[in-house]
Amino acid sequence: MQVTRNKLYQFVCGILTLALAMSILTGCSNNKSGDLNNTPVTPGNLTEDNNDAGTDKQITKLPLDTVMMTVNDKEYTLGDLMYVIYYLEKDYSSTAIGFLEQYGIDFWNDIYDENTNETGSDIVRKSMMETAAMIAVLPQVAKEAGYTCDAAEIEEIEEEADMILTDLPKENLERTGFTKEYLVEIMKTFSIVNQYVQDQINAQKVDEDKIRATVDPNSEENKQVMLQYIFLGTLDEEENHIGAEETTALIKKGKSMLEDVQAGKDMEEVCNNATSASETNIYYNEEAILNADLEKEMVRAVSECKEGELYDSLVETDKGYYLFRLVSNNATDAYENNVAEAIYEAKKEAYNKSYEEMLDKYTITQNEEEWEKLVLGSYAYSEIEASSDGSGMATEDEFFDLSGLTGGSETGLPDDTADGDDGSVG
Repeated sequence: MQVTRNKLYQFVCGILTLALAMSILTGCSNNKSGDLNNTPVTPGNLTEDNNDAGTDKQITKLPLDTVMMTVNDKEYTLGDLMYVIYYLEKDYSSTAIGFLEQYGIDFWNDIYDENTNETGSDIVRKSMMETAAMIAVLPQVAKEAGYTCDAAEIEEIEEEADMILTDLPKENLERTGFTKEYLVEIMKTFSIVNQYVQDQINAQKVDEDKIRATVDPNSEENKQVMLQYIFLGTLDEEENHIGAEETTALIKKGKSMLEDVQAGKDMEEVCNNATSASETNIYYNEEAILNADLEKEMVRAVSECKEGELYDSLVETDKGYYLFRLVSNNATDAYENNVAEAIYEAKKEAYNKSYEEMLDKYTITQNEEEWEKLVLGSYAYSEIEASSDGSGMATEDEFFDLSGLTGGSETGLPDDTADGDDGSVG
C-alpha cells in the first residue's frame, strides 16, 4: 500500500524530532566530580532466530557482535547499539499504532513515501543511525565537560533497567542480549548526552528581540482571553447527552452557584461547596483560552462582557453550561509561549550547525547493509501475531496491547481530544 508523504509527514516528524533531540530518561546533573565509563558494553554473542509475525520477512540471524558502525577506528557492534534500536523502536510504537488505527496500514512494512518507496522501518533506521553516531561522539565530550549522573539518578536508571529486564518477553531478551550492566551503562550515557545537548542548546546566542518581532501578537494563534469559570457538563462517559431530568437538576445547581458568585462569594469555593467528588462533570477552572478555540456561544457571551465582569447568566453549549467571569481580553500566554518556542528553535538550529561541524571532524561509516537486515518491530515488544481475520495485520485490540512495552511514558498520538476536550472551554 502506498501512502503519500504529505498526508503523514507531520504525524511522524514530531516523534523523529523527539528522538533526535535526545529527550531520553532523566537528565543528569552537571557534576564536576565523579567519572563515567562510557565504553560500550557488548552483550553475549546471541542470534535472532524468530519469525516476525505480521510480515513475510524473516528476522535475519544477525549476531550481536556484527559491526554496524565505525567511528574513526572504533567499531560499534549491534550489541553496543542495541539500546538505541530498542529505545527508538519503542518510541515509534505509538506511531505504528496510529498508522494502523487511522490508516489501516502496517507502519513498519508498508510504503510510507511513494516517491522514494521508503517504509516506516526505513525512516526509523535513519533515526537509529543518526542517534548511534550521536551516542558515539558526544559522551566523551559531555564527560570532559563534567557531566555525570549522581547517586539518585543512577538508582532511578537501575530501577528502569530492572523494569526492562522484567517486562521484556524471553525472546526479546535473547534477541537484544540485554543485561543489567549493559542497560545501566548505556542509559547513563544517554542521560548525560541529553543534559549536555539541552545545555548547549540553551547556551546558544540568538537575537531574541529580532525573533520576538517575527511573532504577531494579534494573529489568530496568539489572541486569547483569560476566563474564570465553572463548567457543568451534560454529556456522559459515552459522549451521550444526559436525560432531561438530570439536565434540569444541573441547570438548577448552576443557577444557584451563579447567585452565590453574584453575591460576592469566591467562584472556586462556590464550586467546591456545591459539588461532591463523584460529580466529575462539574468543575472550576481559570485559564487563558485562544479566541479560535472558544465555542460559538461563548464567543457571543464574551463579546458582551467587560474585563473583570461576571456574565449575568449561564451559557448553554452542546457540551454543557458555563458560569464565567472575563478576567482579561488580552491574555498573552499563547504569544509568550510562541515567542519562547521560536527562540528555542533558533537556538536549536544554531546548535545543530555546531554539532554538524563537530561531526565533520570524525570519520563515521554506517554498515547500511547490516542495518537493512534488522526487521524492526521485533525488539521493544513481542511480534504481533496474525490477526483473527486472516489478513496478517494486527487487529486494533492487538496493537493496543502494550504489555511488552516498558519504561517511561509513551509518545502521545496526535489526538483532537487531547488536553481535556471534555466540554471545557478551549
